[in-house]
Amino acid sequence: MAGSLASSGGQSNVSLSSTLLSAQDWAARHRTDDGEQQPVSPVEREFGLESQSRRHGLELIEPLMARLGNPQLRYPTIHVTGSKGKGSTVAILSAILRAAGLRVGSYTSPSLTQFGERIQVNDRNLRDSEAERCLAELRPALASFAEPPRFFEAATAVAFLHFAHQAVDVAVIEVGIGGGRDATNVVQPEVAVITSIELEHTHILGDTLGAIATEKAGIIKRGVPTVTAVDEPEPFGPIRDRCAALGAPLARMGREFDVSDAVPDRTGQRFDLWLSERLGGARFPALRLALAGEAQPANAAMAVAAARLLAAPLGPVSEAAIRRGLSSTRWPGRLELREGRPAVLLDVAHTPASARQLRRYTDRFFPGVPRTLVIGMLREKNAAALAGELGGAFDSVVVAPVKWFRSMDCAALEQAFRGYGASVAAAPSICRGVELALAATPSHGLVVVAGSVFAVGEAKRRFGWV
Repeated sequence: MAGSLASSGGQSNVSLSSTLLSAQDWAARHRTDDGEQQPVSPVEREFGLESQSRRHGLELIEPLMARLGNPQLRYPTIHVTGSKGKGSTVAILSAILRAAGLRVGSYTSPSLTQFGERIQVNDRNLRDSEAERCLAELRPALASFAEPPRFFEAATAVAFLHFAHQAVDVAVIEVGIGGGRDATNVVQPEVAVITSIELEHTHILGDTLGAIATEKAGIIKRGVPTVTAVDEPEPFGPIRDRCAALGAPLARMGREFDVSDAVPDRTGQRFDLWLSERLGGARFPALRLALAGEAQPANAAMAVAAARLLAAPLGPVSEAAIRRGLSSTRWPGRLELREGRPAVLLDVAHTPASARQLRRYTDRFFPGVPRTLVIGMLREKNAAALAGELGGAFDSVVVAPVKWFRSMDCAALEQAFRGYGASVAAAPSICRGVELALAATPSHGLVVVAGSVFAVGEAKRRFGWV
């Protein structure tokens, strides 16, 4: 297999310009390898997506929301942050609340295959016509501002407006980056959730676990119940202290709720869940969660705790709703297995912790079979650390640029994966890399597409894995 993945040469160079992408550039980056144009949402067209630097502060979003009549205050919200697991927790929590009979809005980022995935009501993506309705309200509200909003601010405003238009019973809101200074932190939540703390976005959030935890603890509001699985002393301290200062009741994994006896399989797992008297005093045996990955039982436990703390209009969330929600949860691109010959695994692992989870999954469920990794990353990620976790787990590695202006240079990514015993080749695109991997990997083997959300999303669109 090593010889069949020789370097393809002719590697394409993705522009690393940090300026605003033109409409033409944006369209070009949304074409597949065969030239087909991917749909671009009205919000992307108008605000240029995330090619702009983010604003980390509330100086624009707060007055903008006020001018719009504060739509984010018209329905209950649950606010979720964390270094890893926040998107999964939002997906699980949303599924539980839908199973309880509620009309649920969910806001996550970034999107995997299309913008509308970010903003959903009862698991249905935002439509272009609905986005246009929100933009029609947003444009006059922006007229007197000296500068336009950043893309994430505009997307957040669209989400809050859409949920108000749709009269949701509750909205589950994922923080973009950090917490206290994030554009989503204009909500007044019923429950706050902090999933985990790792070193990430250190140029924005700080270079210690304590500093990052302090920023994420900024979503905790006075008297609002807070749920967390953070247990290391350094990051837990700021969370504990802010809860104490604001009189926010703290539900901590291992104290008020816990999981045990997790039994994973290729597409999910079963586990037992215990809740303290404060959360209803229940024990739920053999819960089935339709998400793979060793971190998911903890994410599910936090989601259940948050659901039980929510003062839902239909009453306390029942065990039946919890079971239905867990078993029906979907969160694409996270240890997403596509059975075939060879099998394909899609996973947006781009941190050392998520790479370790990916490796343990492949070692457990695909032992002794030929494995090929196709990977593309953004330049700010730690390629050496990722390669240290994954390099020895694959027979072959194909590196490729992602269709994004912050794509990591393939030469650097290729160099990071050398020295671990795998053959390493470069492809001109993620899709071409997947084609090479599928052709070179024996039918009983495994192809893994990993790294950036943009890499996995590109593969999902091109090969119909949606």
